Amino acid sequence: MVRPKLLKRRVFQNHTEDSEVFMKDCITTIEKIDPNSSLENLKSFLNNAGQSLQTFRYFEERPIFCVKNHAATFLMFLNKTAVGYSHLDPSDNKLWLGICISEGYTNKKLGAQLMGHTLRYAKLNKLNELIHLSAYKTNYSAIRLYEKHGFVKFDENENSFFMRKPFYT
Repeated sequence: MVRPKLLKRRVFQNHTEDSEVFMKDCITTIEKIDPNSSLENLKSFLNNAGQSLQTFRYFEERPIFCVKNHAATFLMFLNKTAVGYSHLDPSDNKLWLGICISEGYTNKKLGAQLMGHTLRYAKLNKLNELIHLSAYKTNYSAIRLYEKHGFVKFDENENSFFMRKPFYT
């Protein structure tokens, strides 16, 4: 399999401390998880993701070791702290993408970086002609991110939109 280069970028994160806003220089890296090694970083991410898990419920019904069935699983680190997660999960003859950014780190373009990295990996490794995802209808920022990356709605139920993106058209 072809692996994209490890992403290292400098981003600026806004912080508010004592009513004062300052910029902090941060380094992001994205690493592919080896599902046969320790999953401690993934556990740490899930324990610290906060309210973001209200709209990313993948692990509510699955054990953490389900990542062994993924085509790829990634963690995004900001200054060595896991703040983002994504996966490519082949299921039911489809390739499903899941992505989550920890509470407090959303709306900082980290989701776009992680999404781009995950999609490049899928394309470089020719994992599928279509990539699918689902999003809660109330998760407006995620839907906007997905649409910016070429996903289109093709179905829905009471709570969610189902979206997909073709690679080879």
